[in-house]
Amino acid sequence: MNQLTAQTQAGVPMVSGSSATSPSWRRALVVCSMAALLWSIAARVLGPSDVWDQTQPKTVSYTTDIIVNGGHHWILPMECAEYPATKPPLYNWLAVPMVKVLGFSSDLAHKFPSVIALCLCWLAVVRLGRRLDAAGVEGQT
Repeated sequence: MNQLTAQTQAGVPMVSGSSATSPSWRRALVVCSMAALLWSIAARVLGPSDVWDQTQPKTVSYTTDIIVNGGHHWILPMECAEYPATKPPLYNWLAVPMVKVLGFSSDLAHKFPSVIALCLCWLAVVRLGRRLDAAGVEGQT
């Protein structure tokens, strides 16, 4: 018998015997989160480009400087070969491999680090959700 009974634990109402922890509910959440991830990636990749607006050309020029000048400017990229970078280089380090493969004019190559960051954030949320769900199931027994 699947009878719903309300309990409170540390002031938080809990429902035991609910289908909130069933495998089909979890599958639905995973599918929805994957769909949201794919939609976000598609929007980022296919949406309007901001690579050439505001201060983004600096980021593109730093990535280009790293590729053109190799190891000399890997730690501190230069802007127009005379001004040091005003942004941290991690984004550029992550963009360099894709820019080498897809070319300097590829918007996708320059957006690659933000797409990877989006995927890593999604993975962190999923893992955190699994841990919290497992802790919640253990707390109900």
